[in-house]
Amino acid sequence: MYMTTRALILRYADYKERSRILTVLTEQGEKLTVTSNGSKAYAEPYVCSELTLRQSNGRWYAQEGRTVAEFRGIRKDIEKFELAAYIAKIAEALSDSDVPQPELFRLIARAFDTMSKLEISADGTTLKRFQKALEIRIARIAGFVSFDEIREIL
Repeated sequence: MYMTTRALILRYADYKERSRILTVLTEQGEKLTVTSNGSKAYAEPYVCSELTLRQSNGRWYAQEGRTVAEFRGIRKDIEKFELAAYIAKIAEALSDSDVPQPELFRLIARAFDTMSKLEISADGTTLKRFQKALEIRIARIAGFVSFDEIREIL
């Protein structure tokens, strides 16, 4: 079975000499583990890629891929990079291959894009406010918080 999808690369682990095991969040909102041969730009963390995947024996393999968005601003600032890692870990924990959540993909992709362009204030309050707002949105998607509870928090 083949599938072409956009995916956010949440993390990777080097495997053997030239392969990587990727954890991706697809645009359908599914978390998949994908084997990618060779270290390619599309297999870097916090990148949105278009992947052509092949499924064999219950495992997914990247046949080809291309980078759609790199979110370069995340890599230029250590605080943004740390926040991206935190967001990716939350997305990984909340996503599942059996329960698609396309809204989670859209939120994380927008968050990475916004973070890459965000100008950080000297005291870091801009990034902290962004993080709080994002956490509330993620909690709502996960079903932990209703909008009435959000109003009480704010």
